Amino acid sequence: MKLKFCILTLGCPKNIVDSEYIINSLPKEKFILTEKVEEANLILLNTCGFIADSISESYSYINSLISLKKKFPTIKIIVFGCLVSRQGSDKLYELFPSIDKFFPVLDKSKILSYLNANYNFLRKDLLVSPYYSYLKISDGCNRKCAFCTIPQIKGKYTSKELPLLIQEAKYLSDNNVKELILIAQETTNYGCDLKDEKSNFLNLLEQLSDIEKLQWIRIMYSHPASFDLRILELMNLRTNICKYIDIPLQHISDNMLKQMKRKMTSTQIKQIVKNMREIVPNIAIRSTFIVGFPGETEQDFEELYNFLEEYELDRVGVFKYSAEENTIGATLENQIPNEVKDERLDKLMTLQKSISLKRNQQMINKAINVFVENEIDDYFIARTEADAPEIDNSVIIDKKRNNKIKIGDFTKVKIRKATEYDLFV
Repeated sequence: MKLKFCILTLGCPKNIVDSEYIINSLPKEKFILTEKVEEANLILLNTCGFIADSISESYSYINSLISLKKKFPTIKIIVFGCLVSRQGSDKLYELFPSIDKFFPVLDKSKILSYLNANYNFLRKDLLVSPYYSYLKISDGCNRKCAFCTIPQIKGKYTSKELPLLIQEAKYLSDNNVKELILIAQETTNYGCDLKDEKSNFLNLLEQLSDIEKLQWIRIMYSHPASFDLRILELMNLRTNICKYIDIPLQHISDNMLKQMKRKMTSTQIKQIVKNMREIVPNIAIRSTFIVGFPGETEQDFEELYNFLEEYELDRVGVFKYSAEENTIGATLENQIPNEVKDERLDKLMTLQKSISLKRNQQMINKAINVFVENEIDDYFIARTEADAPEIDNSVIIDKKRNNKIKIGDFTKVKIRKATEYDLFV
């Protein structure tokens, strides 16, 4: 009799990939996946522990599973991932003694050994979509940004060997994946720990773009300090590399960049953005910023506001600073009140909303290529080359007017209406 298992995944796309590795490693003759926790004999919870809010969310899920176990005592529950790495198994066993097993984030092989299974990095069963997949090219981080917990959770930067990544990407493309999204803590630093000089991000990107079945390759989580401008030149040469860059900048004020230990200056960042637009004129630039880092003055914030107003980045996310245990930022004086953080976040997002509307309105009456990834009621949900899944804009397609379209298609559509974050066909 097969063991029914359910896997719940919290946090970022890197966790999604880890969960998929486990799903595809459990032998189908012994295990069967279910999406309903109440049907499962085994529940695996892949946690996030990046900031205080994610820890609270993970705790909430654990408590819900414990309540379920009280009703069904034979259920086995395994909790793994970033929360376990950050807080430690011993502490979590004390807090949640009815959980059967805790495993840190890098212990996938130990989880599988516990379940009498062997690790398989070739993924066919995907959690989010059968047509796009994340490719995690490395784990960990060598940087010491003052706000970040990742180095203490995941350790040093560790690249996956290039031939294995190419093998994984080819396998995904052979199984109908059309868009490959490159992820890591810092994609553009790929290969920094490998002895082989050919194992670098530029070479990896070039080899991936040789895979003909991949129609889009998207770069996420790049870092301004490791960004090689030759990536942009390759982007111009290869039609399947999306003209899109996700590059978290975090701030623009030199004072804040220094306090955050970003090892970049405002001038350097502005030049990188200029270079991107000069080399690839139609590139879409996505970035994220932190407001309310300790010591952020009104002048610092105004610099950030003015930068976004002048440079009009295509996609922007803004986060309030969270003081995290064992980070430099948490020890600094001049912590910013939460109401000030809220006010600054609102100002930036209001500005970006107007920029997004302006850019979207420029798309009206244009014919653009989109990737159809889902459907809801009477509409198909699609994305442009300028949009990553989950975090960026959508294209809403009326099924009645476009009844020949199918999920998984790349198709050309004409935009007839635009709002701040959506285009309508």
